[in-house]
Amino acid sequence: MDNLLTALKNLVGFGRWDYSDRRAMLRIPCQIEVQLQNPPTLMGGEVRDMSISGLQVLCYGPIKKGQNLKVRVRNCPLQAEIDTIDCKVEWRQKEGVHFLAGLSFAENEQVMTRSWAFYEFKRLGLEAGTMYQKRQFLRVVCLLPARLQIGDESRKVAVKDLGLNGARVEATGAPLERGTPVILSFGPLDKLPEIRVAGHVALVRRGRVPHYGLAFERFSAGGPRQLEKYLDFFFTKS
Repeated sequence: MDNLLTALKNLVGFGRWDYSDRRAMLRIPCQIEVQLQNPPTLMGGEVRDMSISGLQVLCYGPIKKGQNLKVRVRNCPLQAEIDTIDCKVEWRQKEGVHFLAGLSFAENEQVMTRSWAFYEFKRLGLEAGTMYQKRQFLRVVCLLPARLQIGDESRKVAVKDLGLNGARVEATGAPLERGTPVILSFGPLDKLPEIRVAGHVALVRRGRVPHYGLAFERFSAGGPRQLEKYLDFFFTKS
């Protein structure tokens, strides 16, 4: 995997790589049409985000944890020699009539650096050398206790990943709908300041414990610079 990181750095042509030891924490949101095959089953799917270690995919058919899948991109980048890669299903959860799954790459670095996935990283912003510098693309995996204000109701929630423009929270209680106005509060934590930010529910993922994607709109305590300290903190803890 280190060789793959080196190849990515050479591809984008910039010397500083601030988060090379924390690469598994970084996910790039995207929408990429793919075909998923576990012979003889063939189904469609959509890659929702990518990381150096794998993909998050919405699968339009049944899958099982531990299953091996061949993932073929529908529109292969011209530079790529390989349009199909082997992956393993690490987790899955029901999402409506489909399944959301986390897939890990099962190919070696020689295959990966010639594959569609490698060049999709470039297409998604790496060619400008800015994706890892534009912190709005950054998501850090965390487990951060927080409170979510919905109207007059205040719920205890867990922040599962965090970025400058939003967060994913795990919350019990009555289901929330997309567009619901919310206020997320957390901190102070160690030397980190209090954050209080208003926003709305942008994504709903039903399950045994629902997950909600929140889009941030305005801060009433702290701000982007203070929030960035949380990103650095959780990188350091990883």
